[in-house]
Amino acid sequence: MKFFGAVRHRKKGFDGEAWLGESLYCDASNAITVKDLKRKLKLDDSFQIRDFYLLKRVFLDGGISGRAEVSFMYNTYYEGEYDPIKEMGLLKKTIEQLMEHPVLVKRKNKVTEVAVIEAGPALARRYLEASTPASFSAEKKWWVVAGEPMMFVGANEYAKPYFLNERSIRLEGLEESSIQMYYSEYFRNSQKIKTWVVHNTDYDYDENLSRMLRINLSRIHVEKECLKEVLRAILSKKLPLRPGSPQDEAFQSYLNRAGRFLLSEKKAAITNNRLTEYSYSLDQMASPAESREILDTLSYIRPTIYKKLEALIRGLPEKSKAHQESLERKGQMAKDALKNKVGEGKAKAVMEIMIRDSADTQMANSISVIYADYNDLELRRKLSVIDEKEAQLRFNKINYALLSFIDEFNFNTVYDLVLKDIQEIP
Repeated sequence: MKFFGAVRHRKKGFDGEAWLGESLYCDASNAITVKDLKRKLKLDDSFQIRDFYLLKRVFLDGGISGRAEVSFMYNTYYEGEYDPIKEMGLLKKTIEQLMEHPVLVKRKNKVTEVAVIEAGPALARRYLEASTPASFSAEKKWWVVAGEPMMFVGANEYAKPYFLNERSIRLEGLEESSIQMYYSEYFRNSQKIKTWVVHNTDYDYDENLSRMLRINLSRIHVEKECLKEVLRAILSKKLPLRPGSPQDEAFQSYLNRAGRFLLSEKKAAITNNRLTEYSYSLDQMASPAESREILDTLSYIRPTIYKKLEALIRGLPEKSKAHQESLERKGQMAKDALKNKVGEGKAKAVMEIMIRDSADTQMANSISVIYADYNDLELRRKLSVIDEKEAQLRFNKINYALLSFIDEFNFNTVYDLVLKDIQEIP
């Protein structure tokens, strides 16, 4: 991947079907550099670090979301007599140092040095430079933006998650797998960092379950952050949506995919084939207010889409295939109704509806041109400066063009509005 590195397969693979792109990752060594980390970690003299590994990876889903991961893996050993009092603060101290450790993010013409926990915006900018022409990068920074970071901590059976604070939540249901899970919030100045802690309580813990929980919870965090950014772009008018436009249809398709499980309130059992749903329920138990905020924003932007998404979320009888067939039938009814109005000589009123309510920008502009020609033609006929036969021929061409537009257009999202408006045409 340009400016980042080679794309590789996960060595351990990925057997989940819920997430696209998780079986591949991009080695981000060309984008981010961590220098002298092992040497600069300052621990108590009694503790030594060995078997230190560092991974820098980027995952993309082929759609609109992706994530960058910086993973630190290490073991510690003690010199001399073991002191549990000293060990209590070891994990917290190490994590704080890792989060604040400076990294270098390479750009086209410069290198940015930031703390690893703050590297998101610089990496987003680098991806924008890699994926768009240079002329677009400066003015379209919002095309690729960084969401809030998340921290995932794994501790083995000898460690204890002593850094957990009073805001930590212990999540039940994983004890049989020798895993204890916590949700916590780490505050760095005024920034709240969502933190998941997986404590492996026995040497023979379920390693694959622990790994899949990490992948699922990371991906859920990415999807939520992505949805927030999309809604912000719509609210700020950076991403304009006209009902019925291709952008609007793409937005609804995205919501159907992201919202079906993302904001689910159902609780799921821990089984291999339901691990994704279980991860969603963990996320909901940990941060229910976050999902409520997303839904409130969505209800403000698009009440109609919000109701549809709520039906999906609540599991109401709205099966995707049947629902799609229903939308197609409604869309065809709207098209037929408009065609009938054109045939009845109501082309002007139909164009006004399509310009005002139903068309995407490009189509609205095209119809506006025809609409202007139509008005001009009407005026010429009233002033008797055009032959009636020629006028009728041109009116027929306008009607034919309108019928072609109606055939191409998707009225599913504005069906009720279209039918209401055309019923009011005198």
